[in-house]
Amino acid sequence: MIEEPQHTAPALDTTVRTTLLTLLASDEQVQQAVRQLCTPSATTALAAAEPQAFGPERELLDWITQDAVLKHAWFSAEEPEERQLVRLIAIASQWDRLLLLWDCLATRCKDEQRDASTTEQNILMRCLALHNLIWQEHQASLHSVAAGTPFDPLCHQRGTLHGDTVSAQWLPGLRNAAGQLQRKPLVRT
Repeated sequence: MIEEPQHTAPALDTTVRTTLLTLLASDEQVQQAVRQLCTPSATTALAAAEPQAFGPERELLDWITQDAVLKHAWFSAEEPEERQLVRLIAIASQWDRLLLLWDCLATRCKDEQRDASTTEQNILMRCLALHNLIWQEHQASLHSVAAGTPFDPLCHQRGTLHGDTVSAQWLPGLRNAAGQLQRKPLVRT
């Protein structure tokens, strides 16, 4: 049985309290409602598990929000971090958005005549991993080329104007889940 708290209150409060305690002691629906209020919700449980369960996605979110161009392209409005995380997963899982990400990174590499940074490569790999959650048997993949390979315009995208041999890969290419090369590796020749 539930005991009444030890403090004094006006007569109306005593009547309300007595009625509430009676309902709590005898009404199954009221008891169930109180249990639901006292039990952590699925959202609260998810938030508590989130640091481990969404570690790679949170890291990806951090990388993207630190990149002004990508942040603007993927998150047009200020939102709470949890909402950005959901938006990130929804966006990164779409193949068309992955191709646009590759295009953005390739443009940077060409404009600055450089390899994709470690962070940029990690962003591409993590987004590809999120996209691959859609597929059961086939997976989209990165397509790399080794330095010293003869340049082939059907297989490679040139980042520099001249040269017959790949001297470095700036950005790996993308193969879709059907194995088709959708973006050729960006290379320095």
